[in-house]
Amino acid sequence: VTVTEYCSYCDKIERMYMMMARFLCAIAFALLPRSVSAFAPAPAAPTLATTKHQVASSHVTTALDLASDSEGGGGLFGGLFAGGQNKKDEASADPNWNDPNRGIVLFEIPLEKMKVGGLRITLSLHCIGQQNTPNKGTWLARQCDDGVIEMWFNNPDQSGMFSITLTELTGGKGTIAVERHGPRPSLVYQLQESLQLHKVLDELETLAFGNEEEVEEDNRLLVLKESDGIESARGMLPARQE
Repeated sequence: VTVTEYCSYCDKIERMYMMMARFLCAIAFALLPRSVSAFAPAPAAPTLATTKHQVASSHVTTALDLASDSEGGGGLFGGLFAGGQNKKDEASADPNWNDPNRGIVLFEIPLEKMKVGGLRITLSLHCIGQQNTPNKGTWLARQCDDGVIEMWFNNPDQSGMFSITLTELTGGKGTIAVERHGPRPSLVYQLQESLQLHKVLDELETLAFGNEEEVEEDNRLLVLKESDGIESARGMLPARQE
């Protein structure tokens, strides 16, 4: 084989590869979607924040779809949790339903009379005394600037806290409201919360009815609007383990 023949042979092979490359490119462009430009800038890579938001949104949507069917079919769990759809509709109608500072109201006790200052101090001291129950450092009690008393579940999982809010109304009346806060309170938290709230109700019961012979009604820190108000609140909690 001469040099001329060898060069001619290489030139033919090169032209053949070029034709194959052009053919493959033509096929690739033909398969691209019409709305996508070959020279359009690549989409920005998702940040960690947007990725977490997308995953969280998909999880929430999936959970809602499984638990309840918006068309009235009952979803995966059917009628197992009665009223779930109604509660969802009521929450959506409330403009503040997704407020992160909003808690779940566990109970509310209406009062005929309330000495808010003394009652707040008494309940704060009670909560401080419960910080190491059942173990040291289990709870962290604090009083906010607006007077709300908070009990944070400090150990073991810091998954929730409950708040006690004293609200003064006209005529010396008032309310005591207890709310639970936390996106996903653990079962351990909920058990300890129930025990603590039963003790709070015990303290309120003592303040309302204790030493009837010695303490007159006008001198009490609180007077219930309904005589069974504390027991009604207790009925909203899981039964206390004796």
